[in-house]
Order: sequence, then structure tokens, then C-alpha cells
Amino acid sequence: MKLYITPAAIGYLNQMILCLMISGYLLTSRSYHDQIKTRILAYIFLFITGLIITFFFESSLAPTQHLYAIFLQAPLISLALILVFQFAYRFPYRVVTRSETYLILLMSSLYALWEWGYAVCRGIHLFNTGNVLIRPWWSNQILLLFFILIPFIFLRQLSIFASKQKTPSSSIFQIFLHPPENTLYVIRNYIFITILIVITGIFNALNYNSLISDTLLNITLSIGGLVILFLFAFNYLNAQPETTSFMTKWVGITLTAMLAILGSVGWVIAPPNAINNPVTLPNQQSLRFTPNADAGYAIAAQPLTVIEPLGEPIFLSEAPKHECSHPLSFPFQFYGIAYSQIYVCNDGTISMGQPVVYRNYQYHYGNTPLIMALLTNLNADADQGGIFVRQEPERLVITWNRMPNRYQPELVFSFQAILYSDGHFDLAYSGVPALLTYYPNNFPGASAWAIGALPGNAVEGTPERINLATLPISIGPEGAVHDYLLDYRTQLHRLLMPLVGLILTTSVFILLIFPYFFRRTLLDPLNTLLAGVRRMVGGDYTTNLPIRYEDEIGYLTQSFNQLSAEQGRLIKTLEFQVQERTAKLDVINAQLRSEISENQRAHAQILQHQRTLAALEERERLGRDLHDSLGQMFAVINMQVQTAQVLLQRNEATAANHALEKVGVAARQAHADVRGFILGLRDIPTRSFWMALQQSIEDIRSYGITVQMEEDEPWDAHWLSPINEINLLRIIQEALSNVRQHAHATLVRIRFERQHDRLRLRIHDNGIGLTRPPSSDATQHFGLKTMQERANELRGVLQICSEAHHGTEISLEFPINIYASSSHIS
Repeated sequence: MKLYITPAAIGYLNQMILCLMISGYLLTSRSYHDQIKTRILAYIFLFITGLIITFFFESSLAPTQHLYAIFLQAPLISLALILVFQFAYRFPYRVVTRSETYLILLMSSLYALWEWGYAVCRGIHLFNTGNVLIRPWWSNQILLLFFILIPFIFLRQLSIFASKQKTPSSSIFQIFLHPPENTLYVIRNYIFITILIVITGIFNALNYNSLISDTLLNITLSIGGLVILFLFAFNYLNAQPETTSFMTKWVGITLTAMLAILGSVGWVIAPPNAINNPVTLPNQQSLRFTPNADAGYAIAAQPLTVIEPLGEPIFLSEAPKHECSHPLSFPFQFYGIAYSQIYVCNDGTISMGQPVVYRNYQYHYGNTPLIMALLTNLNADADQGGIFVRQEPERLVITWNRMPNRYQPELVFSFQAILYSDGHFDLAYSGVPALLTYYPNNFPGASAWAIGALPGNAVEGTPERINLATLPISIGPEGAVHDYLLDYRTQLHRLLMPLVGLILTTSVFILLIFPYFFRRTLLDPLNTLLAGVRRMVGGDYTTNLPIRYEDEIGYLTQSFNQLSAEQGRLIKTLEFQVQERTAKLDVINAQLRSEISENQRAHAQILQHQRTLAALEERERLGRDLHDSLGQMFAVINMQVQTAQVLLQRNEATAANHALEKVGVAARQAHADVRGFILGLRDIPTRSFWMALQQSIEDIRSYGITVQMEEDEPWDAHWLSPINEINLLRIIQEALSNVRQHAHATLVRIRFERQHDRLRLRIHDNGIGLTRPPSSDATQHFGLKTMQERANELRGVLQICSEAHHGTEISLEFPINIYASSSHIS
């Protein structure tokens, strides 16, 4: 078993190195024994390592020797899928129901069991018969569905975890775009990573249906797979509560970047090398195979002089059951065995005894007796060219005329195979491309593959490799073949082997030697600096760290030493500075207390002056009121006395008595007003509003009138200024005086209602009401006028509502100063 290194093989080698590093780290990490998801992830990478090994052998072995590696790929993927599903359901922890987890486990396990069973059957069947069994088309569809299920599981975990964390985002779409916390961010990253896995599955399905080339598939798997592996592990390590060392992350990033770059180099240099080293096929030449004494053939080259007529066309297609023609009856001795039925195939081959399936070429070129006139994947469904057969008694002429290649239609082939009944045959090449180029890791039939003759004993051994450029030669009974694809792979192997050596050497350097230099030049100085920081946090400010290198870390260490020394000096002098500052604060506090006391005394003096001023203003107002009200009263008395005198002179005693009664009423009213004014002036500067109001209420109660007082909250002395307190008090006193003199009431209700920064006063009595307009009674007229003036000074609204025999209600609404009250309380 010989390896032929290709760019894809280098890519898979890089993935093996990365997977082994990740698996080793996970298996030796502290969380391996603590967290089941870490163990699951480690086993995932171990299975992926085995899978990558099969990819490596598939891409590096000859196309006729890699089937057993291919048979193991789907089973290994199925095992990895089981673990990936369990990992997804446990990250960051199990949030879905166990029944759903067990259902997916059952489904993936059944799929894995089927894949392993079918792989064993394929291997046994291939070993016993040499025939290749192809996986059913639906198995790839199921695998793709499992791939698609992975990101949906992570999306479900994201949704459930976000709902349990009560994140403020209103929708799963917003959480997906802008994760509010680190765990949701990591789950979102896994969704993106698993979408990349789905894309690789889609590429595999497209390749299975021949929609993309093997080269494109291998580029995707080798380079894209490397990126996916790194992101999957790196995303998990960043989500762990334990700290992954900086050196581990740096080594992982460096190794991945190096492997990706060197892996890309292979894909870059391989195509130009193929162009500069083309493969030359026999052209305008005939090869004669003559039976020899060793039960083999002697092969000799002859110039092509005659092109045989085409004959009758046969119609073949790319469908598996129509790749070869119906049996053609023609006696032919091949490797000493007589055959009577010949099959012509659209791949440039002729089989004896039974038709050949193209996939069987991948196992030692098949187990059917076979003449490979030019093994390549010709497009039998193309509009141009065709396959023709002309049968004569002694020979059979088969022509592939102007047949394009299925994968490279620009490559057109014309050649013939002439079989003679005595056992020898000629292969004539009249029109083949002069130079052929190959694409790395492409499908073998995408270009000219091989020319040769095989006896059909693939199970027993491998045919001899020959070079048709060195004719004549003789071959034995095991058969012989000139494999042009292996010629290309051989020179590609020689080109890429130095790159493989460079990758292995660089990987060893990064994993073993690089950490040593990294630790010496970066980690050790950083650890020293970190130890110094910890000592300083513990209270040791005498730390002086050594400076190893005059670089950025050395500058940082020097700055730390300066900071530590300065911090120590500050702490030593801190106590003295605190004492000094405390003494200064005591002096300032004493000054503030003195200023506060002076301000309080000044405020008390100002308040006393305001009260005195208010009393003076009130005396002036009362003097004006006395002049207005008593002057009018005396005028009334004078007028009534004069009227009484006139009536007495006329001997109208009854009318005179009535006038004198009015004089008495007016005199008593004047006396009451004077007495009220005197009572109102008493002790105004020294009494509060509430005390004066209570005294007025007691006075009215002395006349046998019941007074009920109601308030929403206690009176606050800061609501009104002193002058406005007097105005409000006089309004209430005037209202109570009117009730006593005119209302004939037995009950008075006084209510204060506060509405934020306004106060409403309601005074209601159960008297006779205003039976006459206020202007008809001089005493009432002046009282109401005074009340209105005082209401205006309060910036309030005064309303009087009265109905005959239903009492009177006086309503006054005015603003109060609630902010001064709040400031005073605070």
C-alpha cells in the first residue's frame, strides 16, 4: 500500500494534528473529570480524528485501493453525530426534557447501527466478490437531515435558556442578533459553526449527485473542516468558568493559522505543476497485444495507417443499467480463456463474459476480464459522437468516435479496439488530446485514467503497472495497466512531500519548542509581574520586581515598581494627612455651626419684624374699616333720631318708636363692631394663626352656636406669610360675625381642604340665608366688601352661595407655599 500525497491529504493531515492536540488538551484538562460535556466533546474529537484518518487514506491512496477507508467514513460520522447531539442538549446544561434527548439518542443510534451494519456488509461483499456496493441515495439524505438538526437543537437551547434567564429581549431573533450575556453569545456561535457543518453536508450531497467536482469537495472539507474544528473547540473553551491559559490559546491559534496557510499552499502550487507537467497519451498510434508463452501478452507499438469504418451505432447512457451494451456474440481468447460474449461499455472499456460497472474500477480496476482501450468517463448522453460496432467473421471492430469527457467536455476522444478471434487485439488512437492536465483529488474518470488489459482476478492480486512509452514490453497472466492518473499522482507526491515535512516540523516546533521560548520571553515575566501585583494587593508595597528584558513587559514592570513605591509612600503619609485634614474640617465645622446659629437668629428677627409689620398694616386697615363702618352706622343713627324727632312732633308715637328701635339696633351693632375690632387687635403679634382661630371659634360658641371644625391635615405655619394669615383670620371672623348677627343659625361647619399647592376654605351655616341683597343692608355690605378685599390680597377666589331658609356657604380658594414647608421639614 503506497501513499500518494495530494493537497487534500495535506489538509486532512493538518486536521489530524489539530484534532489530536484538542483531544489531548480536553482529556488532560481539569474539567474532564468534572463536566460530562467536556468528556463528550473529547470523545467527539477522538471519533473525528478517526474519521479524518479515513479521509486522509481516501485522498492519498491510489483510486483502486481506497474503498475500505471510504466504507468507514459514514459509520464514524454516525458515531460522532450521537455525541454531537448529546453535547448540544447539554450545553450550557440540560434545559429540554429528557424524553426529547432520549428520542434523538434512539434515532441517531439506530442510524449508526444501520451504517455500521451496511459498512460491514459492503466490506465482506467487496472482499469476496470484488464488486462495490454503493450506499443507497436516501442514506445521504438522512445524514444531511441529521446535520440540519444540529443547529436547530442549539437554537432551541438558546430560546429555552433565554426564557429561563428572563432576558429583556422581546424575541428570539433579537436575542440571536444581540445576545445579552456570554452564555447566549456562545450558543449563538455554535449555531453559526453547525451551519458550516450543514454546508459541508450539502457539498457532499452535491458531489454524490455529480453536481460539483471532487476537487471542490476536498477543498471544502480540508480547509473548511480545519476552521470548523478550531472554532468548535475554541468557542467551548471560552465558555468555561475555568481559565484556559493564555499560552494554550496562543499555541492553538498559531498552530491553526500555520496549518491553514501551509494547507492552502498545496492547493496553490498543484494546478501550475499539473500544467507544467502534462500527461501524453498515445496518438496516431496503434498498440498491438499479442498472446505470449507466459499466458500473457506482448505489447508493441505500430504507426496508425488505416482507420477502420465505424459500423453500426450502439446506444448507451450514463444510467447504471445502460453503461454497457447487450452481449455481442464473438469468440475471443483472452488470457488463455475462451469467451463467446463481448460487452462494449461507454467508459472506453470492453468486458468479457459479463458487463462491468464503473464503480468496480475503484477496486483493483475491477474483477471482470477487461480491455481498457482508454478508461475515462465518457459522456454517452452528449449530442456529439457515439459508439459504433462492426462485426466480421474473424474480427470485431469497436469505435468510440468523438466522445466528450463527462466532466471536461472540451476533451474529445476518438479511438478503436479491434479484436481478432485468435486472441490478439489492437488499440488504435486516431484523435485524443495531445496533452492532458489533471486537477488534484478530482474524480478519476474526469480525465484519461488508464490503458491496459486485465484478466479479471482483482480479488487475487494487483495488475502490473507498465509504461506504454517504453514499448515493446511483455506482461504476464496477472494483467497490466498504464495508469496515467497514478503518473500524475506520483509527480504530485514528489512535489508535496517537502511541504509535508515542513508541516510536521513546524507543528512539532509550535507544540513543543515554541511554548518553551514563549514561556521564557513572555509568560515568565508576566507571571512575575502578576505575583508582584498579588503581593501589592496583600499589602506588601516594598515589592521591587526584576526587569529581565528591555521591552514592553520590561517597561510595564518598571512602571509597576514606580507605582508600588509611590503607593507605599502615600500610605505611610496617609495617617498624618488624615489627621491634618480632620483638624481643618473641625475648624470649618465650627465656623459653619456659628454661621448657622447667626442665620437662625437673623431669621427669627426677620420673622418677628414681619409679624410686627403685619400687625401695623392690620391696625391701619382696621382703622380704615372703623372709619368706614362706624361712620356709616353713626350716620344711620343720626338719620333715625331726626326721623323720630319729627314723628314725635307729629304725635306719631308708634312710628317714632319704630325709628328709635332702629337706632337701638344700629347702636348695638356699632358696639359689637367696636368690641370685635378691639378683640381682633389683641395679641396679634404673639399668637399663631391657629390659636387666634380657636379663640374666635370659642367666642362664637359663647352665643350658643355650635361650631364644627374639619381639616384634611394639620395646619402648617409655612403655608402663608404672617400678613396673609391675618387676612385669612379676618375673613373667617367676619363670616362668623355675620352668622351671629344675621343668620339666626344654630350650627356652623368650617372645613379646610388641601389640593396640592392650593387650600380651600368652606364655611356653611344652617341659618335663614340671605333674604335680601347685600346692598340693602349696610352692615353686611361693608363686611362682604372687606372679605373680598382680603381674598384679593390672598390671590384667592371668594364665592358666596345662599338660598332663603337653607343657610349660606362661603367658599374661598387660594394658593399656599408647600415648597417652603417641604424645605422646613427636610
